[in-house]
Amino acid sequence: MYDRWHANGESDPLWNEYEPTEPDDSKSPSTGKFSNLFDLVSKLDIDQVEKQVSNLSKTIDQVQGFLKNKATRDLIIIITKEKRFF
Repeated sequence: MYDRWHANGESDPLWNEYEPTEPDDSKSPSTGKFSNLFDLVSKLDIDQVEKQVSNLSKTIDQVQGFLKNKATRDLIIIITKEKRFF
């Protein structure tokens, strides 16, 4: 290969396949991901998202209330048991 480069120089067509290519910005992975994300966001129905967030918030409130009530009941049972021993 060196002999060919030495004889023909850098203009030999053999070297064209080894030339670095410029990256195509329109096909870069980060641009594609951003484009996909933008398409997804543009298709969202804001009213549906708001309803889902509201339902999730209500569910979290119910779980917290259940845990709080259970903790309160457990505390009452512990206190009641302790009073029996006095």
